[in-house]
Amino acid sequence: MDGNIDCQRLEIVASGHVNGELITDDLVIESGGRFIGQSKIRNDNTVQLIGAGKKSGERDADAKDEQADRA
Repeated sequence: MDGNIDCQRLEIVASGHVNGELITDDLVIESGGRFIGQSKIRNDNTVQLIGAGKKSGERDADAKDEQADRA
């Protein structure tokens, strides 16, 4: 799929690929699935940018710090 997606939940299966901008509440990428683009997640009625330009499996350093603060 090429293009922009705005949905509540997106699941990319092992043979799937998505290229574009994504806004979602819940994102699942199975092993082998590919996402190339920019993703934004809704959180308490706001949209936050996450992992811009990152390959699936890579995480933003700020996200790691935020998770460590919550632990």
